Amino acid sequence: MHSFGFRLALDQVTHMGTDFAALQQTGFRFVRLGAQPLLNGMTAHDRFVPADEILQRATLAGLSVIASGITDAAMQKRLLEAGVLLGQGPLFGAPRQVNIDGSRPTKQSAAA
Repeated sequence: MHSFGFRLALDQVTHMGTDFAALQQTGFRFVRLGAQPLLNGMTAHDRFVPADEILQRATLAGLSVIASGITDAAMQKRLLEAGVLLGQGPLFGAPRQVNIDGSRPTKQSAAA
């Protein structure tokens, strides 16, 4: 897929044992982590990894970080101040269906 121009994302990272540099070399461009771990840190196999180190490790590997689960403007502000520029979550609206046939979205669905 990477050779066809797709940019891949790793989702649901639950620990910091992931080799971000190896992922980037195989075509991954994004890593999506929960907003809370990006604000509070998360565990690795042998230690606790602070939030700023998580962002630094992903960024140095050439990955863009996407925060998921952003619930309110205060959380968004804290993430922006920490350097997280991409995000998803209830603050921005519920996920919506994308019509793959090219038709205009109906009232029940919209392109996100």
